Amino acid sequence: MIANALFFTVVILLGYGFWLLDQLKFMARYKAVLFHAYGTTILIFLAVLICELVWICAGHRPPLLPQEYRTQTLPSRQAIQRDSCRLARSRKRGGLQLMSRDAFSYDPQDALDTRKTPTRAPSRQSRSTPPDTRDSGIPAPEARGRGDSTEARQQHSVGDERSDSRRAYHVRDRAYRLRDSEMHSLEEIGKFRVIAATDLTKFAYSGDRERMEKDIRDLARQSLLSDKTLEISQKKTLRVVTLTKAGHRLLKKNSQLPNDQPIYHGLVKPREVKHDAYLYRLYQKEAARIERGGGRPVRVLLDYELKRNLNRDLALLGQEKDDPERKSQVAEKHQLHVVNGKTPVPDLRVEYETPELELRHVDLELATRDYRPRGMAEKASAGFSIYGHSEDAERLRRVLDEREITARILTL
Repeated sequence: MIANALFFTVVILLGYGFWLLDQLKFMARYKAVLFHAYGTTILIFLAVLICELVWICAGHRPPLLPQEYRTQTLPSRQAIQRDSCRLARSRKRGGLQLMSRDAFSYDPQDALDTRKTPTRAPSRQSRSTPPDTRDSGIPAPEARGRGDSTEARQQHSVGDERSDSRRAYHVRDRAYRLRDSEMHSLEEIGKFRVIAATDLTKFAYSGDRERMEKDIRDLARQSLLSDKTLEISQKKTLRVVTLTKAGHRLLKKNSQLPNDQPIYHGLVKPREVKHDAYLYRLYQKEAARIERGGGRPVRVLLDYELKRNLNRDLALLGQEKDDPERKSQVAEKHQLHVVNGKTPVPDLRVEYETPELELRHVDLELATRDYRPRGMAEKASAGFSIYGHSEDAERLRRVLDEREITARILTL
């Protein structure tokens, strides 16, 4: 009896000790101070705990119920065994071969899904991606409807709310409890820096505004997201969401985004927030076209990332940075083109895999009525796919026709 009690005591203490070490690992740097200040108290606590466990495992714990009530509430062991055997025999008569080990054949806890914290996907090896052109665009297969890919992507973005349980994500000494839908929203916002709340509802939540509002409130309460309403004109406002620094740190450590996918936080240019917020809608439009052709978007790059990489390589040229040939080589390295001595940079670059598993990219530009004709002509000559709002499309087409540039204006 004593040997069994000691065995169970050691097992319980080891399990509890490993769990406690995992929970208090952030205090490892202070262990010397803690042992010096509270060493005696900790040892006394452990001694008392061991004695209590040995006493309990040796069978000396008091009954939970008085003896006179135990017979009224708990069936005898023989009755349970007879019931279990009868249940097993009845199953066998019915043609079933599975037999229960005890009388309670089903435990609701067995249905709980214990999932691990996701790790970030590995980055791709090749960065040489041939650009996409509208003339050689991906043909849409006949077997798929025009809206099938968008609908499937929206259904994949958020699952059933009833099965979307929370899980813990740890960053330094802080733990965040998030649903999969909330983590997906953080990833979408981090890729585009700023997203309009209406577009997040439409594309990430399939139009379920109530669920989006619930997730946004929870993320803002945990200081992972910033929800702002900005004035974009004298009579119009725009509600946008961005990541905070805490949200940025969380995604860096726990998201399923590729390692080479940039993650942004905060507003950099408040004056351009309307233009930047619509880039998410622009991406959804292009992603639907790619998926209709059997492709799969894998990475998104904003103009900030492209300009930074381009200017860094141009600065390394030193005195040769004004050499047209050298500038053309640097532009070609980043899959860009030199037009009139300049290297236009798109608003958005979408990298995707073709059905043949080839890595390609398409450069997108969101043009508005405020664009100068010369600047828009340079963007079109650089091979960018130009999108515009429906109210601006006619003016943009007229500008390109005047300069005899054969490029289509796609409506957003």
